[in-house]
Amino acid sequence: MVVNLLGEVGVARLLSMFQGYPWLVIKIGILEKVLSDEDYFKIGDNYERENRLLKEMIKLEIMVTTVHFAEVFAANLLSLSRYEKTYHKKLLEYNTGEIKDFYDSINVKSNDYVAKLLCYPDLDQLDSVMLNEVVESCNLVKNFLTEIGKYYLDNLQIYNSYKHGFRIGIAEGSNENGTNPRMQLIYPMSTKNLAEVTIRLGLEIKKESSYCFKMYDILNNVVKTFSQRFLDEKSEFNVTVWRLRE
Repeated sequence: MVVNLLGEVGVARLLSMFQGYPWLVIKIGILEKVLSDEDYFKIGDNYERENRLLKEMIKLEIMVTTVHFAEVFAANLLSLSRYEKTYHKKLLEYNTGEIKDFYDSINVKSNDYVAKLLCYPDLDQLDSVMLNEVVESCNLVKNFLTEIGKYYLDNLQIYNSYKHGFRIGIAEGSNENGTNPRMQLIYPMSTKNLAEVTIRLGLEIKKESSYCFKMYDILNNVVKTFSQRFLDEKSEFNVTVWRLRE
C-alpha cells in the first residue's frame, strides 16, 4: 500500500520523527552481548571448530553493521546539510561514491563546512563564547569523522562482499604448531580475476560499539536541530552543541 496524504514535507517530518538508524545501535548492542556470552557458544564438547566459526560470524555481523551505520551516518549528514525540507530526496539518490569522497576529504574541510553538516548557525553569527564552544565541537566531530571514515574505507570491500550476493566465506586457517587455529575471511574482489580471493585473518572487534553510539548521538542532535530550523521554521531554536560523553 502506498500512502500519498502527507505531502513531501509531511514525509520529511515523519522520517525525522521515526528515523531507522537507532535500530543499528540496538543491533550492535545485541550482537556484542551475544559475543561476550561464552555460554552461548558452548554447543557441545566436541564442537570447538563450530564454536569458533560462530564467534567469527558474530564479529563479521558487528563489523558490517558498523560500516553500514557509517554509510547511513554520512548520507544523512550530507542530506540534512542541504537545508532543504525534503531532505529525504538526497537519501533516495545518493551513491556509494559520494560517501567515499566525503570520508576521503573530510580531514581537509573547514569548520564552516563541519558546522553546516551539524546544522549549527553560521559561525560569523555567533558571539565569542558560543563561537568557541561550536568550534570546539566542530573539531571533535571532524576528528571523529576522520576516524570513522578510515574504518569505513578500510572495511568497505568486506561490507560490499557481504551485502552484494553474500560472496564471503569463513574458514579455519592453520598455523605452525596446529593449536588455536585462526579464523579467516575469504572473498573474491574482481570479475577480472575470478581465480583469486582475498584472505583476511580473524576480525578484531574493539571500537565498533563506541563508534555506533557516537554516530547515533551526533545524528540525533543534527536531526533535532534541522527539524527546528527548517521543518518547523522556528525563529528561535535550541542547538545542542555536541561534545564527547564522559
